Amino acid sequence: MCVFTDYSMSIDTNKLHVSAGGESIQEVRNRQESDELLVVNKGAVYIKKGVSLFQKSSRTDELYLQKLQKGHTTIKKKCDVQLYGLTIFYERIEYANLYHTVNDWFNVYWALEKLQRDPNEEINIIWLDGHARGHLDEPWSIVFNAKVHYISSFKPNTVCFEKAVWVPYNVMQYYETDNNSLFTKNKTSIMDRFVTSFLVAYNITRPATPTLDIVIDHRPDPRINLSKKDSRIIENLAELYPESKVVQLDSLSFKEQLELIVKTKKLSGVHGAGLTHLIWLGGGS
Repeated sequence: MCVFTDYSMSIDTNKLHVSAGGESIQEVRNRQESDELLVVNKGAVYIKKGVSLFQKSSRTDELYLQKLQKGHTTIKKKCDVQLYGLTIFYERIEYANLYHTVNDWFNVYWALEKLQRDPNEEINIIWLDGHARGHLDEPWSIVFNAKVHYISSFKPNTVCFEKAVWVPYNVMQYYETDNNSLFTKNKTSIMDRFVTSFLVAYNITRPATPTLDIVIDHRPDPRINLSKKDSRIIENLAELYPESKVVQLDSLSFKEQLELIVKTKKLSGVHGAGLTHLIWLGGGS
C-alpha cells in the first residue's frame, strides 16, 4: 500500500490509456479485455521529490507499483481539479465475478482499517480500469460510504489529491508476512468485521434460526460466445433438487442476494464463484 499526503501526488490523465468504463455489457461485447486495463505512460504520475514509492507497507512486486514506476515524474503540472480528503485508487481485474469482487472489497476494507479511517467520513474511490457496468458495482459506494469514479472520467485534466492511497490487489500476502490470521478463534477477526460491515450497510440482520435450502444455478456469461455449450450448466436443477429453492444470482440485486443468504441453512450449487456467499452464512448453517 502506498500513501501520499499533502498533495504529494497528482495524475495527468492525458497520459493514461484505458477504455471509458461504465457501459452496458451489450455495448462492449466485442471489446478486448486488454483495453479495459490501465496503461500508464511516462510523466503521468507526479510524485514529490523525496517521497518514496517503496514505502514500509509496500511490496516491490505489486502490479500498481510497476505502473507507478513507469509513470513516475517529479515535474509537477498545474492542477485542473483537486480532490479533498481520502482517495483510494484500485484496479479491478474481474468486475463481474463474485469471488474476485469480494476479494477486491476485502482489499479495500483492509486498507481502510490500516488507515484508521472514520467510517462516517465520505471518501473517493477511483477505479483504475475501464470495465463495463456490472451488478456488483453498487456495494462499492454503499459499504464504503464512497463516491466512485472511473479514472477516465477526469480526462483531460491534471488531478491533485490531498491524500491518495494505492491499494494492492492481494492483501493476503501481507497477512502471510505479518503472521496474522483472517479468522481468530477467541476475538473478532478482520473477516468477521468485513462481513458485518456489509450487513450493517444494507441494514440486514441474520435470523436466529436460518431455514432456507438454496441451490445456486449457473447461467451463461453474457460476455462470451453463447453458441458454445458451457459444460458447467446443469439443466433442470429444480427437478434434481425438488426440495430446494433454485436461484440465479444475477437476477437479484446484491441486497436481495444478501437477504436470501443470511436466511439460508443449506447452501449448495454448481457455481463456484457464487459459493463465495458462504461467508455471509451465520452459525448453524
